[in-house]
Amino acid sequence: YLHSFATLRNWLRQPLQFLPLFKIKKLEIEPNNFFYKQIERHLIFTIGNSKFMNDKIFYEKGLHFECKRCSFCCGHSPGFVYLSYRDLTALCNFFKMTIKEFVNLKCRWANYYYGAQVLSLREQKNYDCILWNNGCTAYEARPVQCSTYPFWDWMVEDEKTWNDCAKDCPGMNNGRLWTFEEIEKNKIAYSSNVPLKKEEVEKLIQKEEADRQNLIANAPTPDGSGA
Repeated sequence: YLHSFATLRNWLRQPLQFLPLFKIKKLEIEPNNFFYKQIERHLIFTIGNSKFMNDKIFYEKGLHFECKRCSFCCGHSPGFVYLSYRDLTALCNFFKMTIKEFVNLKCRWANYYYGAQVLSLREQKNYDCILWNNGCTAYEARPVQCSTYPFWDWMVEDEKTWNDCAKDCPGMNNGRLWTFEEIEKNKIAYSSNVPLKKEEVEKLIQKEEADRQNLIANAPTPDGSGA
């Protein structure tokens, strides 16, 4: 598995193995396949940053981070918290809401790549996340985008980017040491957490409603028999 840039870097040094990857899309591999998405993300990053091939990973010995509860990553300025299927189901279960209820009350559609619209949490008037109220009201079920911060793939791309981001986050370069393995785990979780497209959410809502109707239709009658 290509689960780290270190592995990818070493693998790409073998040209005969690397060449077939350029034909991935022609092989008609399912585009939602996890392995496909990981290869695609790593390829785009590595080809666009060829210097990385010969550089050491700057966080090889870990990075310091400890949340200072400043809440700046949870609001104060416009932004998007994208929701994957995992995020949506976790939040619905936490709030004991149906998908339709949660989407209508706490979500919005955000413009994404290739003209797609994806599911995102709403913002309050002051740009705070809809889940923020002197703290995250759904901390145990918070989205992967939140739980993996600040170890997002683009933030740990290189030391300069990391330090630039640290200027706006007092927790970065402070506090406990996160190991290379912990950083990689969070980075992979973030990069593989694909936001739900609008049509995917609509299908989930339709299925949810169909399941509800089936339950009603098959519910026992007062005499104990089925409907």
